[in-house]
Amino acid sequence: MKFQIISITLLIYCVKCEQNLQLVWSEEFNGNEVDANVWEVEDEWQSGNCYGNFIGQLNCNVNQSKNLRLIEGCLAITAFREKQKVFDKEYTSAKIKTKMGWTYGRFEIRAALPVGKMLRPVMAMESVSPKQWATAGQIDIMSNIQTQALVSGVHFSASPPVYYGQTYGLTPETRVNQFHTYAVEWSERQMSWFFDGMRYFTFHLNHTLSPHYVRKGEPFVGKPFKLLINLGVGGLLFPNQLLDINDTNDWKDIQYRRGPDVKCRRYLPDCYVRYKYKSR
Repeated sequence: MKFQIISITLLIYCVKCEQNLQLVWSEEFNGNEVDANVWEVEDEWQSGNCYGNFIGQLNCNVNQSKNLRLIEGCLAITAFREKQKVFDKEYTSAKIKTKMGWTYGRFEIRAALPVGKMLRPVMAMESVSPKQWATAGQIDIMSNIQTQALVSGVHFSASPPVYYGQTYGLTPETRVNQFHTYAVEWSERQMSWFFDGMRYFTFHLNHTLSPHYVRKGEPFVGKPFKLLINLGVGGLLFPNQLLDINDTNDWKDIQYRRGPDVKCRRYLPDCYVRYKYKSR
């Protein structure tokens, strides 16, 4: 099943008067393909190494139209089982990130998550710094491993990396394959995570996070981060689980039933990804 996201908007706003929004940048996904001036598409077939996102995932991230495409104003990422293995990987999916980065603000992502065995959608922010992961930091806006829960948090430090996060349980009535708003607010003092406007986790930056850093809040202070979107297949987060052809056929069945018929524009203007920056 597809991981669907509609439009990305960068706005400036006054924290105490958020209704005063100024559009700075937007990505409406109106074209026939992902804008190469805005997005970097990871292609592990071309680089010659499918590294499994460092958690043993079973897919290669590739630049194929069937894995990454625009459908009537939607960005759709779809996982597939390939006929032949490449670099010992049987599955393909896609991973993209913005070529620009931002420091502080509010990111809002309106997305419909895929439902299918061992699929893991991720929306995150990673540092533009060339330092080794996770020394440069990573902000997980949201990930999901096919449960009624969202996982959000931060990665930092090294040897070993440190993860600090929160699992947010959803009600049985909440369907993640419908559109919801996922958001993180990031300032030099703290980060807060939201689901459909409800805050469920806060991480404070008013202290030194580990001995690897000198400044309070480092590596999440004063440096820009890029937006990252990915759909992974399997890996260490799905222990003792296996995929067979019936599981992946279910992915295809869902996709083909919903693919060309999805009218993403009907969701506008309330489906989007926004970046709001605190005005000074």
